[in-house]
Amino acid sequence: MKRKWMRTLSILVLLFYLIGVSGPVWAKASYDPNYGTEVKTFGFTDERNRESFSYGNAAFWPLMKDEFGKSFSQPLILSGKRWGRDGAYLVAAGGPGTTWLMFWKLDIDKLKDAGKKGFTQMANTPPYATLDLHDKGTTYSDPTYFEDGNRKYIYIGLKNGNLAIVDVTDINNPQVVFNSPPSIIDPSISATDITSAPYVTTWNGHTVAVTASGNRPWVLLWTDPLDTSKRNVLKLSVKAIRTSSTPGPLNGGFLVGCDNGLDNEGYIVYYKFDNILGTDGNGRVYLKSSDFSRLPTRSSAVASFAVDPDEGAAYYNDSRANVYKFLAFPDGTLEEAWHYYFPGVTFTHRSPALTGSNVYVPIGTRKDLDGQGGLLVVDRNGNEVKRVYFGSKVGTAPVVWRYQNGATVMVGTQGSRPGIEGTAPGETPNQAPAIALLDAMNGYNKYGAITMEELRPTGEAFGTGISGQISMGSLEREARFSVMALTHSNGIYVWAMLPFDMKAEIVDTGVPAGEKAEPGHKYTAKVKFTVTRSPNDILGGDWEGWVSIGAFHQVGGQGPFYQAALKDASGNELMYEQDAYGLEGVKRYLAEVKNTGDSFEATFDWTAPNGVSETVLAAAVNVDYPPLDPGVSPANTRVNNYVPEINYGDNVATAKVPVRANCDVAVEMWPVQSPIRLSWLPNSMAIAGANIRIKRVDDSPSTVKVTVTADGPEGRQTFTETLGPGETKLVGPYHFTVRNSGTYTVRAEAWPDVPDANPANNKASTTIEVIKTPAPPTGPKEPGIHGELVG
Repeated sequence: MKRKWMRTLSILVLLFYLIGVSGPVWAKASYDPNYGTEVKTFGFTDERNRESFSYGNAAFWPLMKDEFGKSFSQPLILSGKRWGRDGAYLVAAGGPGTTWLMFWKLDIDKLKDAGKKGFTQMANTPPYATLDLHDKGTTYSDPTYFEDGNRKYIYIGLKNGNLAIVDVTDINNPQVVFNSPPSIIDPSISATDITSAPYVTTWNGHTVAVTASGNRPWVLLWTDPLDTSKRNVLKLSVKAIRTSSTPGPLNGGFLVGCDNGLDNEGYIVYYKFDNILGTDGNGRVYLKSSDFSRLPTRSSAVASFAVDPDEGAAYYNDSRANVYKFLAFPDGTLEEAWHYYFPGVTFTHRSPALTGSNVYVPIGTRKDLDGQGGLLVVDRNGNEVKRVYFGSKVGTAPVVWRYQNGATVMVGTQGSRPGIEGTAPGETPNQAPAIALLDAMNGYNKYGAITMEELRPTGEAFGTGISGQISMGSLEREARFSVMALTHSNGIYVWAMLPFDMKAEIVDTGVPAGEKAEPGHKYTAKVKFTVTRSPNDILGGDWEGWVSIGAFHQVGGQGPFYQAALKDASGNELMYEQDAYGLEGVKRYLAEVKNTGDSFEATFDWTAPNGVSETVLAAAVNVDYPPLDPGVSPANTRVNNYVPEINYGDNVATAKVPVRANCDVAVEMWPVQSPIRLSWLPNSMAIAGANIRIKRVDDSPSTVKVTVTADGPEGRQTFTETLGPGETKLVGPYHFTVRNSGTYTVRAEAWPDVPDANPANNKASTTIEVIKTPAPPTGPKEPGIHGELVG
């Protein structure tokens, strides 16, 4: 059959991500053992690393949608355990010409419908609670979850310059408890719009929310905004015409970017709370100082920071693709550790992601290519690792999705032009917005895309297509329940990520137990593949999919793996796909999988090789196997990983099969004598020797001719012998003359006139030590002694 792909009820199965190879170093992902991986603010956490971890969830299945209108914001994914419940809560901001804050409950019962329909056919799932924040448009700010004692809140900035606070202590009945501009607290302070996500923290027992102010040259600190007797708003003046970046917390303070126009110099400003804040006699926070540290950027500073608090470092990209590392010190000083400019990139407006080894910088557009965007990967020392380009502008900040045996980098693109994320020769370019999938374990190669046909047609203006952000959360331990949410120009889409696991077994090699395979004899082996975890455990039986399977023979346990033909119990060859790009005859076997416990067996024939004492059989399912080195024959017949799994430790089964050796000759050596001592006399010499013994270690009844070559100080000597079954013979010895001290080596090889089963024991060597005795001392003449000969 020609390229028969997985038949599932989902719109996507992640294809071909690689595992088991060296890759990046990971930072601390936003995983909490109590709550799983949540998304609590822009960039997932206050550090805004955008690195999510889930326990091997299998595939993306459409779960729900709500096309309420445009959204630019990061959707929140919060564990129900914060409210003593299972499942998760989804919170999104957006709306048709205003800003709503909307709430959905995601639970196990809802998962039973996952994947049954695509988003186009799916009806909207309205939120169970919608709060109208009475904005003048759709906000660009992102909600931030914050706990203050036993109270729970969501903070968000609005397009009208207000800060809104929603009490979600009772998550089923959220209430707006504050929605005001800064002028309500201090008439001298204003904000045109709050685009940044609020950074909310506590300082000396006081709540402090840090926000930008839009087209105003200052940063705002809202202190104790819910306490009418103490609340205050503080203005930190900066050298900017606009502030819009989300603050990055670091070392008891925060950094913020200052915008002076795309082609003008921007600034990064660092404030320490202890240096600038004080408390008056009434317990009200006031601005005691405006001490700050400031560094210039080569272009406008509109993006947000990815922060490593352990390193005391913040990573940043300005609007012209200059990438920076800043260090913040306990005394409040800020230092630029490095800066690199990457030519050819014209605009970067979204924020970076950060892992333990790399920084991931979104490329909005690049020069001379009609506005195409991409992703720039830089190591933590500022060296370029990889540049990947797409067919259109990048519309989201990148996300790093980690799972047990791999990682994927995701970037949303806006569409409207050919060339989106083509991954294979001959693939038809797609003009729809898409989430590009890049393999973080294998050179950041594009291996697929989640194409958003539902969002076409689209333009390239900001806010079209994929206009918002990608959020990923793992809300139940052991991979029971994870979700991905995407905000876009029509609203929000949510996918469920469900667990899957398989194992491979070699049930029978075909060789009777306790016996050895006979060289040249054909055997039939039996393999078994079992589903040990299925999405149907949650979905209730509606899921089915395809996985890649295979069996191989590695002759003697060395060299390439040879693909075997898999057959069913009736002797018919299993279903397979052929390479679609002209490699006729290349087959990759497929198997349909569905429920936990489902298993199927297959057989394959193999022939015991001659000249080896052991050979290896292997079976694999849904994993990239065999390894690239030593490779596979025919080429391109490796098993591939189609569906992410929880555990890859049992996806490959191997069996070492002993083979009756037709011949296995071994050679041993030892000195005739060592050490040898030479006289001190000038012409002293000795004859040294090395004993050689050859023997048969196989159990074959044949007699073979053996050629022994010995190499030593006097050149090569050759001996010929015959060896019968189990026979041992002495050969030589190899003799040579020695006249000087030293260590002499003799090497020998013994090869039969038929293939040898174990070449490792056909070579041996030995050393002989020669020591020349020192001449006896003559000593000085005794004084006072005189002798004469008298005639």
